[in-house]
Amino acid sequence: MAGIRLEFAQFGNFDTFDIIRSTTSMASVADADLPSPIATGITKMYYVDTSIAAGINYYYKIRVNRSSDSFVSNEINAKYVGVWLPLTTDLTDNTGKTWTAYGGASVVSGALTLVRVSGQRIDTPYNADFHFSNSEDVVIRFKFKTATFGSDRRVLVTTRRDTSGARNWATYANADGSIVLFAWDTGGAVINMSIPAFWVADTEHEVSFERKTMAWTCYKDGTKIGSTYNQSANYTVETSSYLTIGSEFNIDGSADHSRDLDGTFTNLQILFQTLGDGSTTPRI
Repeated sequence: MAGIRLEFAQFGNFDTFDIIRSTTSMASVADADLPSPIATGITKMYYVDTSIAAGINYYYKIRVNRSSDSFVSNEINAKYVGVWLPLTTDLTDNTGKTWTAYGGASVVSGALTLVRVSGQRIDTPYNADFHFSNSEDVVIRFKFKTATFGSDRRVLVTTRRDTSGARNWATYANADGSIVLFAWDTGGAVINMSIPAFWVADTEHEVSFERKTMAWTCYKDGTKIGSTYNQSANYTVETSSYLTIGSEFNIDGSADHSRDLDGTFTNLQILFQTLGDGSTTPRI
């Protein structure tokens, strides 16, 4: 089930949390005038809001209660723009976007199953939901599994569909076990984040790339791994691009299929949200 996960850091004792939500900013609203909470009496250190719709900005404040005292947090906001939980055979995601399968790509038991031949992939045309600007915090999260291979990289998710002057982002798994997040502009790479010794063959891993104020952090199966990468510039969005999973197939068909994914891919999430300290939503 799709949801926005809020996690709380405990500084001192508390009894319960209340979750306050709005579709407009509450930053200037007095505590006494805030909307009624959507959940009260929360005693765990997190809350998953599942009563959401894709494409809508949500604003949250948290009220912390202890005996007769209470304190209201600063505001955070989140927008859920894409998710599969899990993939379905009709290839329509919960935002209403339709994906197209090529080369025999298929969904088996909720997982997109790909064989490295003939550009097996799924894709959907350009949509601004897949791209991020300098002003946004962003999370790109997915699960994948691939077999051992001896050369070149494996495409995981990419917005690259043009043949030159690429302006887009992509993630790859490399033969040495590393995983890479790239973003290109016409002048070259603006992100080249490589996380070593990351994945293990024939094992499903959950990958989360999270950017807060232009600094990227990678999480493997919910645990931070590698160093933070500071992005100095943003790429210019290529509006003719597609979001593609499993292949670096170009519009004119000139793809090198040695980079096609041989394995499975599930549970893509792309979120735009204000990230707190650490990983706000570390697991699918």
